[in-house]
Amino acid sequence: MKCPKCNETMYAKRIRENEINFCPSCKGAWLDKGELALTLGTVGDLHSSSEPKSEKITQYVSCPACPGVLRRTYYSSDQRIVVEKCDDCNGIFVDRGEITKIKEFNK
Repeated sequence: MKCPKCNETMYAKRIRENEINFCPSCKGAWLDKGELALTLGTVGDLHSSSEPKSEKITQYVSCPACPGVLRRTYYSSDQRIVVEKCDDCNGIFVDRGEITKIKEFNK
């Protein structure tokens, strides 16, 4: 699987019962549908699914798991954490450090 941000080959790492793909270059991570919730012990992958309104998206990034595209989406209703989500397969790409921010939010 290729990283949607830098096109580097991602490697799989087992965390709990999930196999998450990590990029050795940009340190981002790809999580298939449901894997973020299972990893964090939350009910769903996202707490909010609204798209940032103030940003004009000029470049779409291809989904690494299906023919879809990734769309910037708020993780939480406080709009401080933004992730990239595929509307087709519901997978999520998180940039370096975003999983830590999401863990802190869910404490």
